[in-house]
Order: sequence, then structure tokens, then C-alpha cells
Amino acid sequence: MRLLVPDIVNDPGYGMNGPSGSHLTAFSDGQYAKRVREAQEKQGAISPCYHVDLPPYWSWMDFSARLNQISSRPVTYNITLYAESGSLRVPVISSTETLYPQQDYPYKASVPLLRDQADKITDMELEILPVADEENSP
Repeated sequence: MRLLVPDIVNDPGYGMNGPSGSHLTAFSDGQYAKRVREAQEKQGAISPCYHVDLPPYWSWMDFSARLNQISSRPVTYNITLYAESGSLRVPVISSTETLYPQQDYPYKASVPLLRDQADKITDMELEILPVADEENSP
């Protein structure tokens, strides 16, 4: 994890820390692949110790969904993945995407997380809201 997400591993405020300071980050498959490639380039290759865990222990929480746009025309949406813990709702990753009619869109996000915080997440929610503009207005 130290090679793949050093910015997160070294951030003492990262994680589900309560209402005053929770923040998480997620990576798409492409972003994750880029991080692995960059780590390989830095080291020349991933060492045999690549998967050895050293405290603190980190893991990946994966979220996946399949989106299907049922409108008769393309619609642009704000898509936000939230992690929830009790009444706490933390945005993890947001994007704006145009979805076209009758097409499936796989959605996947991987969230690096300290293992001792994994139990704090009680739910993951994907919020999909149309962008309000002249083209998308009814």
C-alpha cells in the first residue's frame, strides 16, 4: 500500500474519523492500474514483498454497480459514491458522466481503507442526479 497510495497511507486524517474530519478516496480500475504501473516503474518491478502487510494494516473495499440509462436521450449525471457510518455520510468519489439510452455502464470503485476502520462503514450508496441545464431540463 505504501507504494500504491503513499499520499493516503501518510495522511493521518484519512478514514472514517467522525463528523469533524472524515474523508476517503476511491480509484477507478484505470486509476488503480496507473498506480500499479507507476509503482512498478519506480521499483523496476514489484518485489516479492509487495503483498506483505506491515502495520498499520490496509485493505481495499470494492464497490461495483451496473448503471442503465432508460431515458430516450443522453443525459448528463453527477455521480457520487458515499460511505456511511450511522448518521455520518462521507463522499468518496464524484464524477460527471453522460449516459446514453439503453446502454449498460459498469461502475467500479476501490477504496483504500485501514482494516480496523472497515467495520465502521455500514453502507455504501451511489447517488446519481441529473445535471440541471437547458438540455437536460424537461
